[in-house]
Amino acid sequence: MRVRPAACAAVLAASLLAPASGVVASPIGGSSCDVPGASVRANNARFVCSPEDGRSVWRRIVAPGDVGALLIGVRGFSIFVAALGLTDMSAQLRGPGPWTVFAPTNSAFHALGRPVLDKLLLPENRAVLQAVLRHHLVQARITARTMTAGDLAVMDGSVIRVQFRGGIVVDDSRIVLADLGATNGVVHGVNKVLLPSWFDPGDL
Repeated sequence: MRVRPAACAAVLAASLLAPASGVVASPIGGSSCDVPGASVRANNARFVCSPEDGRSVWRRIVAPGDVGALLIGVRGFSIFVAALGLTDMSAQLRGPGPWTVFAPTNSAFHALGRPVLDKLLLPENRAVLQAVLRHHLVQARITARTMTAGDLAVMDGSVIRVQFRGGIVVDDSRIVLADLGATNGVVHGVNKVLLPSWFDPGDL
């Protein structure tokens, strides 16, 4: 998704915050969707348990596909996808990688507050937005099973810290949807936007 920089902030924010489309899958093979990130295969397709608006539903994943295509295909990440488009980073995530992407859910972006999000998406703040997005990218393929506690170098030149506290916590954000596999990497959905230490909403 690409939005012209000249678009006004109000129109841009409205388009990014609109609900994403998607098909809700019925219970599959008797398996209930109660473990976010769990996946099953049925009818030559893959389904993943996706946490959305306080409930979990099965979502069909179209495979194979790269990280960029996967993010578009999974409901709940439309703001992250749109932000990648605004900074021309979508093409980067379609490259060979490998990539590990800690993708904030739409709810994570909403938690920033509408004024901060609106400003972050303005054309004049493109460099800041790009740096924030790069803070979510690791140039390696790291699954939940292979992840270890400690610091991970991210693409903005800083680090994020992985801890295990009743699940996987990255800085102060929790992985709520793990191991969405793509042809060039893996995506982990997180419930908070990972903000670099230098980020100050008052500077926007």
